[in-house]
Amino acid sequence: MRQLMPIALLLCILNQTVFADTAMTIAGLSKHFGCKKKKNNSCDYNEINPGLGIEWSNKTQDWGRPFVRAGIYKDSYSDTAIYATAGLRQDWPINDSFRAGLGLMAGYLNSSHQNGALVFPFIYTSYKDISLELGYIPDATAFNSKNKSKSIAALQLRWDF
Repeated sequence: MRQLMPIALLLCILNQTVFADTAMTIAGLSKHFGCKKKKNNSCDYNEINPGLGIEWSNKTQDWGRPFVRAGIYKDSYSDTAIYATAGLRQDWPINDSFRAGLGLMAGYLNSSHQNGALVFPFIYTSYKDISLELGYIPDATAFNSKNKSKSIAALQLRWDF
């Protein structure tokens, strides 16, 4: 009987309902605003930020859909960054295939230029299982005094399995 436990566990993990609330995120682009050019500060950023993440979310409640995310990407300084967040998003159907929504996530970001808390509000539009998310940090210096730009916008894809 003990030999069957790993097989039973694997079948539970591979069960379709387990993956019904799992998504992959694909980091993509960022745009920096309000950078003050000074001596030794060129305001040159890498605004193409490839990366991958995973999201697990609970079923949608009346008050939204809670989720947790973790991922890795190339940040605006071309360094590797990792993050772990928890959040809530709410969407509204436009028609049978399209939805629009908004969300907020907060968590931890670790890179060579930031090591600490992060709050990230975002809006999104979805077509079936693919969503395009646009996030905006209005005051990036509040989380990290090393940030040269005042605010940052970021674009990523989410694919719900």
